[in-house]
Amino acid sequence: MGLIRLQVVCPYCDARLLLNDCPIVATNYEVPAGSFSAGKDQPVPRPVSGREPHGVLAGRPVLWRPAPPRPAPQKAAPSLMQELRDIVTGTGVEEDYDRYEREHPVSDYAVYEDLPARACKQCGEPLPDEIGSRRVFTIGVVGTTGAGKTHFIAALIEDGFHRQRLRDWGVEEFVPDENSAERFRASYQSFFTERKALGATNPSAETDVRLRPMIIKARFRGGPPVLLLIHDIAGETLMYQRSRARYAPFLSRASGLIFLIDPLMIEPIRSRLPGEFDIGRHVNQADLVNACLADLRRQQRDPHRVPVAIAMSKSDLIEEALPGVDVGFRRPPSADRRLAEQEMARIDGEVRNLLRWANANDLLAVAAQLGHEVPLSFHAVAPIGYTPREVPGRPDDRVVESIASLRCLDPLIAVLRNLRIAPPEPR
Repeated sequence: MGLIRLQVVCPYCDARLLLNDCPIVATNYEVPAGSFSAGKDQPVPRPVSGREPHGVLAGRPVLWRPAPPRPAPQKAAPSLMQELRDIVTGTGVEEDYDRYEREHPVSDYAVYEDLPARACKQCGEPLPDEIGSRRVFTIGVVGTTGAGKTHFIAALIEDGFHRQRLRDWGVEEFVPDENSAERFRASYQSFFTERKALGATNPSAETDVRLRPMIIKARFRGGPPVLLLIHDIAGETLMYQRSRARYAPFLSRASGLIFLIDPLMIEPIRSRLPGEFDIGRHVNQADLVNACLADLRRQQRDPHRVPVAIAMSKSDLIEEALPGVDVGFRRPPSADRRLAEQEMARIDGEVRNLLRWANANDLLAVAAQLGHEVPLSFHAVAPIGYTPREVPGRPDDRVVESIASLRCLDPLIAVLRNLRIAPPEPR
């Protein structure tokens, strides 16, 4: 048995939990036809092992529940000096987060066939594997509809995991958990194997987006193992405070944010490109950045510690709009980390200058304010590298001639470095 944190925070509802006291549910179960419990009109899910469940939690059979807590013994009221000492030293519930205890393995209470997992007492969702031994960091990927968030996350996983392009940054582990790997195969793999452009995230499926993050197990050389939770969120959901609060509450407590800026929403760039573009759904991108940061300020105790990376998406279109202009963000990163750091610093200046040239004064004003509040960096990425074209006779399908994803890891590296997860810049 290893050591786990005495207390963890549910990444889905933000509830503080004593991990060993969380119920254990079956994630591998079935709902036999006609299986109704007494007084219920809904079928009862049953573990595939056939074991009798101890009730149902959030639609999953419960395999074990903790015993009811014993009444706490009456304690004498603390003296004034003790209360002052607790305030000064920070004694209280918060200190439990950095305390450890012996793990009670789920295998002590359930069999493997049921794929048992501890579940949050409040929302009922199964907690990520290894949450007791790894700190959890939620990275919000934000952008308006059409900014390329889905392709960006696909390129992030492809470059970081399958191509292991973070090795040069001292990353010893960057692996999606099994559920995330299955989701990648089902929802993203066709982009790389069949060159099919991915459709926009469906806002009608957003009711459970907070429960479907891509979970990455990561570890930098010399650093602790962590869990990175990355969500794919429909642009329509991000546009309104009520929908963000309802379907994407994790954004208001994110550990770091990556904002994707769509160059097609910047008129001086769009006007230099051939063809016509549908911008009827145009939403001011600076407004979205401001709104998400306002959510952070309202919910986080210290929003100034949340690093922000602003990335110009579709950098191939910028190259097309400004032919002959030599920019570093259209070249692949150096394998030498010291040179790669210098390249990212130059690209930061290039993107700021591009926004000045394009009179994107609202974004620059937001960035100027951000620079006083949070660790801020600018980037340019190309999740696809080519403009998708429609398939004749199949208007809903689009394909790309080739895939030339470029620098999609840069924003993530900057955020992780500012979170002190990645090693600091080499000197």
